[in-house]
Amino acid sequence: MIRQIKPEDRENSDKWLEEFMPLYERANPFIQRIIKIDADTDSATVKSFADTCVEGYQELILALQRIKAIPKPKEKELSKLMADFESVLINCLGVSQCARQLAEKKSRFTPPKFTLAKLVSWAGMAKGRMEDCSKILASVSREDSL
Repeated sequence: MIRQIKPEDRENSDKWLEEFMPLYERANPFIQRIIKIDADTDSATVKSFADTCVEGYQELILALQRIKAIPKPKEKELSKLMADFESVLINCLGVSQCARQLAEKKSRFTPPKFTLAKLVSWAGMAKGRMEDCSKILASVSREDSL
């Protein structure tokens, strides 16, 4: 069933997407690197991954600040997209902080499991929300093509 969207609502949605999409596209490469971390990740991989996080951390913070500055869209689906993407960014920032913390440890011992488990958990939550974002964006782009 195709939803009937009023022209003025479509225009508002299009304007919102014009603000949102550049932020999404700019943060996406960093997000994609982060969500690849899973339960099989070892501490050596995390330490090498932490260097990647340093560059991406500032980009993700900036994206989160800018997303929060965009007025909430009226359309329910876009509002969910915004909330899901904020969640992705917050979880990715948690992964980045945790990875940097693990990499900064001076000891040669394996990092505490709870820290690695937290990192994997945040990455998993970010991955799930990112999949939700992708579904919504696919739905929105199908509507635009109709």
